[in-house]
Amino acid sequence: MESRVFIELSIFKNKVDALGGVDLLKSIQVEILKDPEKGDIVQGTGGVRKIRVGRAKSGKSGGYRVFYLDLSDRGQTYLMTILDKRDSENISDEEKTLLRVFAKKIKDKR
Repeated sequence: MESRVFIELSIFKNKVDALGGVDLLKSIQVEILKDPEKGDIVQGTGGVRKIRVGRAKSGKSGGYRVFYLDLSDRGQTYLMTILDKRDSENISDEEKTLLRVFAKKIKDKR
């Protein structure tokens, strides 16, 4: 397992705090650390990946969708946003555009 620095965008932090707090955050980090390239790349986002993370006492299919940008060359993973599958299965085209803009800014930052 590789080490990573996890960086949370404010929208992610606000949502994860509301959905499950520290326990949910830890389970997300563990899932990503198992295989940072596990998540499917979401088209139109500039390399942002999506993984499923299970809800406490529930499976992954009814849990959360976590969107993240992994920069293995820097040892950094940006946690960008999270969705509760009960509310939405995926992000909108507008949200994809915003993620693409954020991803570009992050990648261009040295």
